[in-house]
Amino acid sequence: NAGNECVLNGQHHSFHGESSILPWEVTTRSDNLLIMELTIFNSLHLKRALTIDPSLSILRCATEVTNIGLTPQEIVMVEHVAFQGSSTIKVSAPEKSSWVFPKGYEEVGEDEEGKMLWNQSGIDRPDLSSPIKDKFVRLAYLSEGSEGWVSIFDGDRGTGARLMWDVKKFPYLWYWQERFSPGFPFYGRAEITGLEPASCYPDEALNGASKSGRSTIIPVNKKISFDLAVEII
Repeated sequence: NAGNECVLNGQHHSFHGESSILPWEVTTRSDNLLIMELTIFNSLHLKRALTIDPSLSILRCATEVTNIGLTPQEIVMVEHVAFQGSSTIKVSAPEKSSWVFPKGYEEVGEDEEGKMLWNQSGIDRPDLSSPIKDKFVRLAYLSEGSEGWVSIFDGDRGTGARLMWDVKKFPYLWYWQERFSPGFPFYGRAEITGLEPASCYPDEALNGASKSGRSTIIPVNKKISFDLAVEII
């Protein structure tokens, strides 16, 4: 699951799914490689390999999800990549990419459908490249025009990262900023910028994605895989 908790086919799925709250087992560990594994509901086996490239400043994350149950299993795929919050960050994305503000997160300046092109950021429109200053939370998502990359750079710290992913596996990207929000789940303790490749919309959760056709069904004894990379810039 990703997003709010939900129920699908009688099974309860927690906020962001069981893989975000259950303990993972580290099965392989070396200087440049970490492999973690987890079984959910006695139906899905997850294996994640985190690799640091020995010659480049790149972290790669490869995931396999295998259906070990007796019936087909339905999932959504979202990688919750989060960066330390800052008042001096700048986010970059494809100029012609189209961004949507979900219901409840609307901002002044988008069109009547809640959409905005990245190159329209700024004057008389939300500035998606800069951090929020006068509110607690921002949520928008890249709906069209993805090129499989987005970057973030902190001018004060002089560090940044470029996130890269497969647009066929993750056609969308959730762009979320948390700035000391008093509510769930951090209760005023966090300043975060999330750049999250996703297979569904942020307001769907697994049950909504199932209805919209943006979920993925894994047949019995079959597996799916996906990966992404974060390059320090």
